[in-house]
Amino acid sequence: MNTNVDMYEEDVYQLLLPLKSLTKLTLHSISKGSLPPDLLWRLPNLKTLVFTGNNLVSSTLGRALANVTTLTSLEVNSNRITVVNENTLPWEFRRTVKWLDMSKNPFSCTCDLMWFRSWLEAVQKNKSVTVKAYPGYNKKFSTYRCHSPVSWKNKDLRVFFASEDLCTVQNPYVVVGVAGGCVLMGLVVLVLAVYRYRWHLRFYLYRLRRSRQLPSQVPGGLLTGGEAVEFFPFDAYLAHSAQDLDWIHDELLPLVEVEHGLRLFVEERDSIPGSLIVDNITK
Repeated sequence: MNTNVDMYEEDVYQLLLPLKSLTKLTLHSISKGSLPPDLLWRLPNLKTLVFTGNNLVSSTLGRALANVTTLTSLEVNSNRITVVNENTLPWEFRRTVKWLDMSKNPFSCTCDLMWFRSWLEAVQKNKSVTVKAYPGYNKKFSTYRCHSPVSWKNKDLRVFFASEDLCTVQNPYVVVGVAGGCVLMGLVVLVLAVYRYRWHLRFYLYRLRRSRQLPSQVPGGLLTGGEAVEFFPFDAYLAHSAQDLDWIHDELLPLVEVEHGLRLFVEERDSIPGSLIVDNITK
């Protein structure tokens, strides 16, 4: 059966479904139509399909060939097939096919096409399928050429190669697991670092807050950021043992008061004679 008219997919289905005894079907240049996904397996005697010069794409071909076990010859050249994989040519179809023509399609030479290239090499080697116009059957001229990407455009499909490492698809669960593990490890390290240096951080924040609150002398009073603040002559009261006085005067006070600019209330140095210790602490 031959046709060269505009036919929609539903038209093709309704026209061919009753033809149960059909053995060869040729559909050429049906610009508005494609292969119905559940038609071919309903034609139990169909041996040869020629579907050339149409708008057939990879996914549609795969659905059309699903569960098809009678086809021995398939010609789908000059369509819009870019990628061919195990879903495009199902296992049931590959068991029975003996003649194949997929030439003059705009193949996308990426990792997704490596299965097709390997399969072509295998059937060429064991001579189980005759592939029309593929190198090895016709060495002088090949119409299996890369259409994209630009780096492979117009090059012979047989010379196309992508390394196995490049084409290895990572398990998405593994990728998510590794990423999640890295994030969790980073959080654990951050928490441990914050815990270990918690007093350093608190001291730094205190210094930062205090530096912003130090009053500046302006007419009318003590201001910081435009607001009046209460000024304390000491930053902290130092509770200590009398046995530590030498260490306090020699090491602690120079470190705290000279280097860090804090003012400590030392009982022996700053208390008012006759005042209570409690009063000194509250000051």
